[in-house]
Amino acid sequence: MNLETYMKDLKNHDWFFAMSDDHRVYMRGNAERDRLVKLAESSEEFKNAFNAKYLEVYSNEKIWGKVEAPIK
Repeated sequence: MNLETYMKDLKNHDWFFAMSDDHRVYMRGNAERDRLVKLAESSEEFKNAFNAKYLEVYSNEKIWGKVEAPIK
């Protein structure tokens, strides 16, 4: 997998899967997150991309009311 494809996967990932009432959505999202994390551990570029997207999603002051991201 190249960095461009990985970044598309990060963009398309349901970062809020854990909030779903549907167990199937949770299981699918959890498996996808695990795959993305495993790939991030394989490459410094992927790790940086994952961390940047994580901060983008969870550090949005308009949504969360704070700048800091929660602990992973």
